[in-house]
Amino acid sequence: MTDARYSAKAPKTSARRRRRQYRVAAPRPTASRVQQDTKEKKDILAQLSPADRALMLNKSTALTFPRGSHLFVQGSRHAGTFFIRSGLVRTYYVSPDGKELTLAYWSVGDLLGAPDIFGNGMTHVWSGQAVEDTSVLVIDGADFAEIAIERPNLPSLARLVINTLIFKLKWMSILLQLQGTASVSVRLAHLLLKLSAMFGREHQGGTVIEHRFTQDDLANMIGATRQWVSVTLRRLRRQGIVRFNRRQLIIQDHQALRRIGKL
Repeated sequence: MTDARYSAKAPKTSARRRRRQYRVAAPRPTASRVQQDTKEKKDILAQLSPADRALMLNKSTALTFPRGSHLFVQGSRHAGTFFIRSGLVRTYYVSPDGKELTLAYWSVGDLLGAPDIFGNGMTHVWSGQAVEDTSVLVIDGADFAEIAIERPNLPSLARLVINTLIFKLKWMSILLQLQGTASVSVRLAHLLLKLSAMFGREHQGGTVIEHRFTQDDLANMIGATRQWVSVTLRRLRRQGIVRFNRRQLIIQDHQALRRIGKL
């Protein structure tokens, strides 16, 4: 179930305004760097001691968000920090002229609500939307600060929070580095490798991307049109680099994608 304190609706826009909106996304980091950072990211609760985990759960509220609903909306009051237990969340920013920038996708073990994870009352600088049915733990900023910072007997949680924020900073830094240098073709290759590193599982004949990203999703993430992504994926499929099975994307030739991405 959702909670009125945390559920949010995206602001309505007129039909004319919606026609003006289009989505632009920063390119994705290289596969080798993502694979290294992904190994460092683990489920926060799974790393806590039983006592620390019990305290965290006692201070948190368990919520579920159906696909398409918002955990928080840009400009709304910050009401807590979210720990993802299952599902997938997209964070994005909308500029004053209606352009939408996809920032990232977050899954199990990720922490949402930055930059003000320890405070309440400030406003969110971007939005978070459930791409799939998503379950989270939400903790009030003051309670989170007490557990993570002000209680010296709980250093494990403080370290985990710091590591999580470091991971986010690395991620955003890589996005910014690539944004001004990579062509669209290179961005798509980087994106497919990143999705493989973050959401893939080994399967006979390749790596299956567990989350079902649509062609619109892929286009939105690299700042391209759906038609361009469709044409490119068909070419990659003819070359034996990728294939689809029941709408799931399977990477068959990582080396070929690395050559395309000039990695």
